[in-house]
Amino acid sequence: MYNSRKVRKSFVEQDSKIYFEGIVFEALPGTKFRVKVKRPRKDPAAEITYFYIVAKLKAALVRKLKIIKGDFVKVEVLPEDMYFNQEQGILKGTIVERKI
Repeated sequence: MYNSRKVRKSFVEQDSKIYFEGIVFEALPGTKFRVKVKRPRKDPAAEITYFYIVAKLKAALVRKLKIIKGDFVKVEVLPEDMYFNQEQGILKGTIVERKI
């Protein structure tokens, strides 16, 4: 019998991850943050809209970085999370670096 977690992990590693850059809008309890990200548009004349990602801080960065409201950050989102959470209206991700 196979372990479903190992199969899923190898599937995730093969997929390309989606990266967004945005501004920390709000600090939530724990190491979670609400990040404001510009929605990508193909039409340059279209109105610019924003959406929010609830992002946790990557475990390796918890003791190394101090993130506050207004910081520019890079957020990593898995494609499967985008599809699943699109119906709920909540997008979850992970902060992988802080831009200076």
